[in-house]
Amino acid sequence: LGFFILTIVDGMFVGNGIGPDALGAVSLAMPFANIVWTVVTLFNIGGGTVASVRLGRGDVDGANQVFMHSLLANIVILSAVSSAGMLFPQQIAVILGANETYLSMVSDYIFWYSVFLLTTVLGACLNTFARNDGNPGLSIVMTAVMTTANIFGDWLMVYPLKKGVAGAAIATGAANLLGFLVVLSHYILKNGRLRFRRFRPQLSLYRKIILRGAPEMISQFANQIITFSMNN
Repeated sequence: LGFFILTIVDGMFVGNGIGPDALGAVSLAMPFANIVWTVVTLFNIGGGTVASVRLGRGDVDGANQVFMHSLLANIVILSAVSSAGMLFPQQIAVILGANETYLSMVSDYIFWYSVFLLTTVLGACLNTFARNDGNPGLSIVMTAVMTTANIFGDWLMVYPLKKGVAGAAIATGAANLLGFLVVLSHYILKNGRLRFRRFRPQLSLYRKIILRGAPEMISQFANQIITFSMNN
């Protein structure tokens, strides 16, 4: 519910406060933003499923192994994508179909989205495991904080500060950073059974995680292809 409210309000601020071209620019940038979520879904949904089963069996150490494997996969993938988005925003914008009208705005959105990408998606990863670690109420708090901060940030960046599409991306990134800090408290305060700890990566465990996350990833990947095709 929070996500869809935010999507609607976000579009209203961008469309009315910046203009229809800005709304088009954000739409063009969406496949880049969403393809990241599609890939990490493989490890968040798959990892969350395997960890839940192990927690249900009382295998806390096994669940913690799954948590750390998923977290590492997120960090590696996001670091690579974030670096690409900050170093080559214009090239990515062209690939997404941006012409002269949209190129600058799409590039700005991709750059600033990439700046906050690591904390944005890690927040979702930590949230998935915190829910399964006996703290589903924290998801409500996290979403409420992110939605409120994003709406206020959109208003501040678009109207008083007049930062355009870049401002909208910064507002979203900053709100997601707050959400990350909220869910991080679950692990820092040790409110559950999962912990940050050393581990040795196991290919067999990654295979198990990937097999359970693949159906959701494929479903989301199809949506990105449709959006990219319609934009072009």
